[in-house]
Amino acid sequence: MAHAYILVVADDPEISEHVGQQLTNARYEVEHVMSNDEALTRIQTRRPDVIVIDFLRPDQAGLELCRRLKQDLLTAIIPLIILTSRAQPGH
Repeated sequence: MAHAYILVVADDPEISEHVGQQLTNARYEVEHVMSNDEALTRIQTRRPDVIVIDFLRPDQAGLELCRRLKQDLLTAIIPLIILTSRAQPGH
């Protein structure tokens, strides 16, 4: 039985490694990228079953990636999981 393929988009290697290890332990196939451009290139090659996005990257990159994915008919149906380290709104 094939395992779900999950793309993790995070510019912090520690976050990426931690999330990836947890998903790998749960028997998912995981690939890591650090930028929106890398993510979009990978998605063209192989569409992931789920994308995990570190939302609080520089220049609102996480928000921009979400917008781009949801505006494209080919990627709009891919479920997104948003990660954030913000403890409270506005902090």
